[in-house]
Amino acid sequence: IKTVAHSSVIIPISPLTLMKPGAPEDLDVLVFKLTDQIALHEEEEIKAVEAYLSAHPSLIQVDPIPVQRTLSHRDIMCSKLAEVGSKLQAAGIGRSAKHSLIPPPLSSTSSEFAATVTEKVGGLKFPVLCKPLIACGSSTAHLMWICFDIQGVLNYAKSEAAKEGFVCQEYVDHNEE
Repeated sequence: IKTVAHSSVIIPISPLTLMKPGAPEDLDVLVFKLTDQIALHEEEEIKAVEAYLSAHPSLIQVDPIPVQRTLSHRDIMCSKLAEVGSKLQAAGIGRSAKHSLIPPPLSSTSSEFAATVTEKVGGLKFPVLCKPLIACGSSTAHLMWICFDIQGVLNYAKSEAAKEGFVCQEYVDHNEE
């Protein structure tokens, strides 16, 4: 058992395995991360957590499963960020980064795919970040590139990280004033 101290509050923290019988019944808060299981479609562990939560409806969840599902897929997350960015921009606050979703290539060497990538990236301002669609649960989830021109994006499209499709997003300098 570990403890976390904040100001004058000490909170005991215990690892918990819901896949085995005998899970504690006296919890107040459940903090869990299932993003890898969601990305890898490991439904047994997800269902065990959902069953525990159903049996304990007063238990406070940090990062509920539906939120984690959203965060596991960059295409969904980019859409939500674009919505927020548009609202902030309409209110005169900040600038929203544009993004483009690039579908998985049928053949990354085909001129048709290169034309598709070029078209989808055409409205973006370089440099851009290229990221796999799947944000968790894979060895390629964090293989990201900063590309300074379309050739960089086409090279990324040929990489292992892009085989399931990828997000191409304008780089936004967070140090701008």
